[in-house]
Amino acid sequence: MRILVFLALLCAACSTSPFEQQQDSLAGAQRRWRAAAIPDYSFTFQRGCFCIPTATRAVTITVLQGAWASLRYVDDGTVADTSLFRDFLTMERAFAFLRRALDEQPATFDASYAAQLGFPAEVYIDYSAGIADDEGSFRISDLQILTLW
Repeated sequence: MRILVFLALLCAACSTSPFEQQQDSLAGAQRRWRAAAIPDYSFTFQRGCFCIPTATRAVTITVLQGAWASLRYVDDGTVADTSLFRDFLTMERAFAFLRRALDEQPATFDASYAAQLGFPAEVYIDYSAGIADDEGSFRISDLQILTLW
């Protein structure tokens, strides 16, 4: 009986928490993205939050040589305010945002990543279960790898 209790305690100490699993998933996804070495790309980004409407409209973000180059609203093509999207202007910035969010140990952190390239595809974060309207989400889709001549 003592051996069973000891083994149960040993297994409990060795298991990883959901928080650690999310950190591992994020790290693996970022490794896949970096291994792909894509300097020029565009993608659609849309945030879900209790914030101003211009911050929740879908935008197309273009990145050239790893740096933000263009930010336009999908629905009408007008230039979007970069201050509303500064954490997501490149995939590296999106990964940094997710690392910071995990560092805060939110009540809920659900993320899925593109299987091959690793970029964050859908994310939902609720920083505090007891506070209303602090949760947020975002979706990255329509990734286009750009070929510049």
